[in-house]
Amino acid sequence: MSGVKAHDKGQPKKWDQIYFEKLLDGAYEPILESWDALEAAFLCNWSDAAAAQVAERCLRDLKQSRAASNYTTDFRIIASELELLDAALIAAFRQGLKAEVRSKLIEFTLPKNITTLDKFISTPCLIDNMLFEAH
Repeated sequence: MSGVKAHDKGQPKKWDQIYFEKLLDGAYEPILESWDALEAAFLCNWSDAAAAQVAERCLRDLKQSRAASNYTTDFRIIASELELLDAALIAAFRQGLKAEVRSKLIEFTLPKNITTLDKFISTPCLIDNMLFEAH
């Protein structure tokens, strides 16, 4: 899950340092009682399942704030970490678009039956470029 882990760059390494610093300060930490306890706590936070949850949250929180092409790149990086059907990806992608792009998107896609993310994604990029040129 390289894309998601890029968002958390260095976080796993920092995670255990908190506990080791407490240990050095003389504080009791149950996580440090055994290797199994430490490993279980680490995997709870940094396993593929946890990374998938982070990716899902990142996808939900992702909003278009620049060009649609930049949003598309960010979206694809995060989406590549998940095993979602294109219909779910299209819905998530649409939700993160600027309101102006979303409203124009309805006009462009309503008569078409677009079922793949790859075919869908080009339309908002085109709309965003047209809106930019118009302003």
